[in-house]
Amino acid sequence: MTAYVRSSLPVFRVGLPALLLAVVALSGCDEVNRDAFGGIKGHVGFPAISDCRVEVYNALHFTGLDATDGLIATGRTNAAGKFSIKLKERYLGRPLIIVARPGPSAMYRDFGAAGTPDVAFDAPRQPWVGMLNEWLGGEDIVSVNPITTVAFHSLMRQPTEQVGHVNLRFDRNNVNAVFNATAANFGIKSLPCAENPAPPDGPMFEEPKYFYLEENSRSTSYTYACLQLAKAANEFVLTTAAPADSALDFYEALFRDAQDGALDGSYFGVPETFLNGVPSVVGRDTDGASLLFRWIATVPLSAAEQGYAGAGKEGKFDPSVPEILAMQDSATGSLRPTRIERFDVSNFPYSGNVEMTIRGQGFRRTDKLLFRNGDDFDTDFVVFRDSVGVDGEFTYHSDTELRVRIPDFAVTTKTVHPDLKVPTNANFRVLRLILRNVPEIDSNKRSIEHVVTRDARMTNRTEPLLVHVEIGRVNASGALEPVDAGNNVYPAATDPDALNPGVDDVYELRVRVANPGPDAIDNVALNFTLSAFSQLGVSVVPEVFTGAPAPGTSLIFSNPLPLIATLNPGGVARLDYRFVFLDTALGTTLAAGAPVKFTPVLEGQSQGAGNPFVSTSDVVGFNRTVELAPVDPAATAVLDPLVAPTLPVSVTAGDSFDLAMDLAASPLSGASMRTLRIDSIDVTITFDGETTELHLADSFFQTFAESGLYATTFTLGTTGGLALPLTLTQVADTASLVLTIRTEAGRTGVLTASFTARATDAATGVASVQTSPAANTNVVP
Repeated sequence: MTAYVRSSLPVFRVGLPALLLAVVALSGCDEVNRDAFGGIKGHVGFPAISDCRVEVYNALHFTGLDATDGLIATGRTNAAGKFSIKLKERYLGRPLIIVARPGPSAMYRDFGAAGTPDVAFDAPRQPWVGMLNEWLGGEDIVSVNPITTVAFHSLMRQPTEQVGHVNLRFDRNNVNAVFNATAANFGIKSLPCAENPAPPDGPMFEEPKYFYLEENSRSTSYTYACLQLAKAANEFVLTTAAPADSALDFYEALFRDAQDGALDGSYFGVPETFLNGVPSVVGRDTDGASLLFRWIATVPLSAAEQGYAGAGKEGKFDPSVPEILAMQDSATGSLRPTRIERFDVSNFPYSGNVEMTIRGQGFRRTDKLLFRNGDDFDTDFVVFRDSVGVDGEFTYHSDTELRVRIPDFAVTTKTVHPDLKVPTNANFRVLRLILRNVPEIDSNKRSIEHVVTRDARMTNRTEPLLVHVEIGRVNASGALEPVDAGNNVYPAATDPDALNPGVDDVYELRVRVANPGPDAIDNVALNFTLSAFSQLGVSVVPEVFTGAPAPGTSLIFSNPLPLIATLNPGGVARLDYRFVFLDTALGTTLAAGAPVKFTPVLEGQSQGAGNPFVSTSDVVGFNRTVELAPVDPAATAVLDPLVAPTLPVSVTAGDSFDLAMDLAASPLSGASMRTLRIDSIDVTITFDGETTELHLADSFFQTFAESGLYATTFTLGTTGGLALPLTLTQVADTASLVLTIRTEAGRTGVLTASFTARATDAATGVASVQTSPAANTNVVP
């Protein structure tokens, strides 16, 4: 006869005698049920929330906190916040969402407040939410706390294009990525959707009777983070101006902050209202760290409190307390899966001294940058947060940007594998650059690798080196946005340097050049003769702006061409070349919509013996080609002016109502229109003296708002399907989006709403923004 011990960790098959011995050894363990039990056992909060309703949902049918879709079982927490809920066998293998609802009798044990009082956890408080990747049957343990709740809110707002539609976002990889990122910020190794904090001991906690799988140092570290966050919540509210502020208010601000995928005190770039009561926790420090986590790190547990947290493992924590605080101090706040979008180093010298910038989403404090030869893991050279100087170093590290100074492989203090060195008589070594997430800090067991590039080239040649080339549209802030096409088609009299980003269509070719040689190089600049410009295999003729281009010219650059007066040995510099396509060339020497290839070569004069001219093409293998297609500016898709949202004349307090927003697009001036991508809708609602800002992007999840309002659904008016992502086209140039809002009973008055739509021409990156007039409705008793 065979029996199974089930848990949230891997399943172990044991014989019946061994199982009986295990039961005897576990006598006194927390709520071990000797009868047949299939379901989940867990706790809501450390500190606990007592007498609250706990709902279990099949995640594959879950639609939101305001709906009952997927609800499979319910239970209640006891005085210690613990619950036990049986489940039917048909839910084996399913991911579960566990929701702890506020209610009239639910009480929160306010750890960190004077006297540790019990305070009401009642409406309009937000639910706390936990997740379980997979119910394995038997007794699975699950935790519901503010840390799991911020991860849940981030998961629900992940863009649909990245995690898939509907229940695809509950794929194990998506869930684990979000929960791993959350854990990295709080400085713990535990995966909060699969592991649990150990029950703390102390006068305000129930005597610990541990579930046996919680007796490890990882679990006590998780407990430390939970209690520390509770203490920080009270430290925070003591510094705000409103005496009625509570720890629960702080948690709810974190839940809202989490919706943009990063805990940094901001909601899509705007300071979160409650957290902004202490503005020093909002935004990022000069090194990219989240100021919110940097502040949390300044609120450690006292010796006594640390004893409560570590009681389950005799005061041992893994990571150690100093490591936990250090990780919080430098946390990026990221709550998203890692996604690499851009980087700016393709070639680099063996002697380093080149700073590489990687842009994307979901970067974490535990990230490491690896230099690897092909698939050979043994060749890895690693740069991480604590690397310095010639070993490489992180110079800036936020959730969306990582800047790394590439090591000096010639003099580094670390061993360089022979297969990372440039072979004799070769110009370069091809390397892979890899960003590795390391959830466990000192172990690679659960690490995830993200390839930055498979074609980085390292050289020990001394000729000028083209580090990187990129092309795109310059936005109003001066950043370059990669696009497929450019509508910078202008007449001959247009000086590219006179164009204004944010107003005009400005595109640039940007190149970075390094001088690894022993001599300085003067007047380094783009050389038209050595460079190559072509479309469909035919040469494209460039020249600098004169106002009267020569016959056959198709491409006009600014005049004079930017140059570097002197590039010293070891120096690295960037040159930005603004250009336009000549309008009279479109349809003759230029084909609309076909990519023009740019292969730039820079040349300068060396200060070495004989003052030779040297160029980035002196050594074969380092030129980089980029491309941009010229298109008709008249076909640029832009948003039409918006009308006020449609609202009912009146709404009964406690009921729901629809807020309809109409969108329309037109070509800039022509008869045909390219595709317009709707990027986001920002809704502003003012009611009962409070204002709510909702940022609705390409995924939407219900959210609590000010004044007791609750946004429940966001749909496409014609079909009731997903509102975003949405594109407007020549044949379907209008759409209506409907946001459903539920009001709170007892709150009445005039409700005012307006919205701002942001959109982008999909091919060229041309942005358009429109803001609607306001509309009103009366919320009546």
